[in-house]
Amino acid sequence: MNKQNKLLKTKDFHNVRKTGQSWSDHNLVLVVSKHELFLAGNNTRIGFIVSNKIGNAVVRNKCKRRLRELISKIEIVNGFDLVFIARKSIVSSRYDEIQASVISLLKRAKLIKSTAINVD
Repeated sequence: MNKQNKLLKTKDFHNVRKTGQSWSDHNLVLVVSKHELFLAGNNTRIGFIVSNKIGNAVVRNKCKRRLRELISKIEIVNGFDLVFIARKSIVSSRYDEIQASVISLLKRAKLIKSTAINVD
């Protein structure tokens, strides 16, 4: 993920959570909001929230790495801001369970381009 595709500022996270629509399952919560600004290329920006309740820094970073890897394999519709919020059960979930959660949430939000999923 390059810098243009990341949500970096706290105010952006707050705006998405305040104005966005959410979907959830046992591992993740997905909050989606339309872009406020028309950015160059109108790319979809993605952010991850993994709180201290999930575990120590090693565990939190592992969760974020897994989520980033899964997102990189999926073609997502442009023009949205997405925030994935990890739940505590994600720590004990296997990679394929997390993958199923991500795909399920993106399908429910209708954000996957023409079912083009490059999953191994």
